[in-house]
Amino acid sequence: MKPDSNYRFLFETIDARGHLIRLDQALIDSLAAHDYSPPLKCLLGEFLTASVLLAETIKFDGRLILQARSQAALSLIAAEATSRRGIRGVLRVNEPISHANGPEAHEPLNLQTLLDGGTMVVTIEPDQGERYQSLVPIESSSLAGCLEFYFGQSDQLGTFLFLHCNGREAFGFLLQQLTPKLESDAAKHAKQ
Repeated sequence: MKPDSNYRFLFETIDARGHLIRLDQALIDSLAAHDYSPPLKCLLGEFLTASVLLAETIKFDGRLILQARSQAALSLIAAEATSRRGIRGVLRVNEPISHANGPEAHEPLNLQTLLDGGTMVVTIEPDQGERYQSLVPIESSSLAGCLEFYFGQSDQLGTFLFLHCNGREAFGFLLQQLTPKLESDAAKHAKQ
């Protein structure tokens, strides 16, 4: 069995936090029941990884669902992560999807093309309390780009997100600016 990993970290000298996720066995188990093409496995792997990153970032008991729907090639893609570290995902297509961006299998699918005119939503369902939904604009060809735009607009925090999946393992890295709390050395010396 391959190990999955999940690391959080804070920087001592700057107001930023990071999160690193690697899905191995959890990804294999999530994709095993479906016969998706390699590019679609990779896209669903990115959605699963992103859902885990988002759920871990907000620290709550319940589940987080990242989903997108459209009338274009990809009719539905959804990934769920729970606070008990469970994940699952599904996708449905309106038409066969091959590698839209070129012949190379490692090139990512273009999310804007696949979801043309569609919507993406993050749903947070806490075990206790109200359900919350937030619309994520599809303003990028990649899921990472869409989520970076979302964080910049909603939280107004600088966020860098890297997502990658090869169908057997998936990686996610989130680096996010925090509300300034640290006092710079220059400011400390100016006060003295």
